[in-house]
Amino acid sequence: MMKMWNTSTRIPDVKRGKFVTDKLEAEGHGWGIESVKRLVKRYDGNITFKYDSNFFQVTIILSKN
Repeated sequence: MMKMWNTSTRIPDVKRGKFVTDKLEAEGHGWGIESVKRLVKRYDGNITFKYDSNFFQVTIILSKN
């Protein structure tokens, strides 16, 4: 199990189930979370996101197999 969190200044935008970057140069950004989601799925794991206007947290659980 892995849990990571970071402070945040706002609630992230989500479109079609994906987080939208708030960086000024959006092109080329936003691939990190999608890559992690694919890896978690490949290893039959579970990934959850929890956030509000003060924090962003991701929890990943991978099976032993």
